[in-house]
Amino acid sequence: AVVSTQSTGVEEKYSNLQDEAAGKTKKLQRINQMYKSAKAEIADMRVEHERRVEGLVEDIKQLTKEMNLQELLINYTIPPEFQELIEKVLLYSCHNTTDRQTDRQTDRQCHIPILTNAYPLKC
Repeated sequence: AVVSTQSTGVEEKYSNLQDEAAGKTKKLQRINQMYKSAKAEIADMRVEHERRVEGLVEDIKQLTKEMNLQELLINYTIPPEFQELIEKVLLYSCHNTTDRQTDRQTDRQCHIPILTNAYPLKC
């Protein structure tokens, strides 16, 4: 009795049941090895992903710490009313620069006026 299988896309013919069992056992071992290899690769990818996520979390913590320090310094050195004035000037300057820019997509520089009269520097 000739038996054929097409599970891997390649037709195999066996002359008896022992040959079929041996052939399928080899194929099963190959598939099992491929499965173990893929499983190990997924585990490696998970470890790498976790390492990257931990790195990003540490970066976020560090950047948050630096931002809080900068905010503290700004709040300590610049009075709140001048902070509001600076924010308004920056917003105004960034939104009203069409006459100074030829192409908004390529030239995104904001022209910020000097505020020395409104907020004299202390030396």
